[in-house]
Amino acid sequence: MTDRIRQIIQNNPKRYSQIIKSDPELSAWVEENSQVISDQYAETIYSAIHQQNNLCNQGNQKKFLSATQGWGFCGISKICACNAQNSSVKVQQSKSLYTPDQKNSINQKRQKSMEEKYGVGYNSQRSDIHHIWQKNRMDPAVAEKLQNRDWLEHQYIQQKKTLVEIADDLGVYYSTVGEYCRQHGFKIRQRSNYSLEEKQISDYLTALGIAHEPGDWDVLNGRELDIWIPDHNLAIEINGLFWHSFHPSQNRAENRKRHLEKTTECEQKKIDLVHITDWEWHNQKHIIKNLLMSKLNKNQRVGARQCKTVEITNAQANAWFKQYHLQGATPAYRSFALVKDTEFLLVISIGRSRFDSEFSYELLRMCGSPGVTVSGGLSKLMTYIKNQLNQSDIVTYCDRSKSRGQGYVAAGFQLIRSTDPGYFWTDGTKIVSRYQSQKSRLSRWLPNFDPGLSESQNMFANRYRRYWDCGNWVLKY
Repeated sequence: MTDRIRQIIQNNPKRYSQIIKSDPELSAWVEENSQVISDQYAETIYSAIHQQNNLCNQGNQKKFLSATQGWGFCGISKICACNAQNSSVKVQQSKSLYTPDQKNSINQKRQKSMEEKYGVGYNSQRSDIHHIWQKNRMDPAVAEKLQNRDWLEHQYIQQKKTLVEIADDLGVYYSTVGEYCRQHGFKIRQRSNYSLEEKQISDYLTALGIAHEPGDWDVLNGRELDIWIPDHNLAIEINGLFWHSFHPSQNRAENRKRHLEKTTECEQKKIDLVHITDWEWHNQKHIIKNLLMSKLNKNQRVGARQCKTVEITNAQANAWFKQYHLQGATPAYRSFALVKDTEFLLVISIGRSRFDSEFSYELLRMCGSPGVTVSGGLSKLMTYIKNQLNQSDIVTYCDRSKSRGQGYVAAGFQLIRSTDPGYFWTDGTKIVSRYQSQKSRLSRWLPNFDPGLSESQNMFANRYRRYWDCGNWVLKY
């Protein structure tokens, strides 16, 4: 089919879109295989042929050029992030051709120039630009209010507003207000520091009719659970990226198992503890709500016998995961779904095992339809998938910050082990993955990169903080 379409494009460069669109067979194939939704049919055709979407690595939409050129960059080349990344890749490719002696010579020349001009070998050592790195990104009018002791005293002490209420008025995080209150010497009132996210999630549970207890100290014998839902043996922790991450300037030891310890304690009491970051709540709220609906048994239940198992295209699966999975889409080998009345109720993507050579395949993504739980659905779909893969063992990784893995075990998976906690980096408002923060990649985007420092030293020097998760359960089928 692709060869036929390519031939039409070659023979009719000005009319090929119209010709393909008017052919029922060709247009149906294009619609099924395209990974984009576009007003330009030429773009839809190009996506179907090349199995590409129109998003850059930053998630921005790229400009379509032509059927032969495909997509360009997502913005003006001077400021376009993916153009900068493309240029960086080319630079790295050029650097890879240098011999060790050439690299050493270049580094020595650069260091000598820095020492002659600034008196130090690296940018990170320049005291004259430290103020640029530490520049306050807060709105000046907001910063002025928070720095004004009399104004903040009137709001917090005299009017007895909570940190959340003041933060909501100013458009900042409650923790920012709390920090300024501490700097002014105000005593922080007990339980005035419920986060806005905690309040919003509590309001959401109330709207669902779910009885819950904010700030419970009894279940874990003196350790607080942000939200405790006794009727469902479910607890929720709302983790602000800034306050739940580490930076050496705090002058305390880094606890890599901070979140895992509370999760383990809950597991010992058969409590399902869900960790939700403030970033997830603000940026993926609909997915978090879907997760909570499922755990609270608020979903419509459908029997697996009412569904049929089918193989779907990876493009279809990726579109589904982008919309409903916390981690979004990922490249896959094959994808499958449970379908009822043409509607997807459960979607799974399979790939080659990435981390364990003992297994041929890995379950990469799994995601159900919002508001629907298929009883016995995972077991039915996995049986079908394993038959399609010639009974090969399949490994998967279950995020312990979101699940105890009970659904996998009930479907026939076997628990093998757990992994140590992993981490990502944050500046308090955004997330940087371990992949993006590998030292080999830092020079492409980190404002002040020092090749003489490690990954963590560079990230800490640029005021990033390290957030540790709860690790994963490793299961096989």
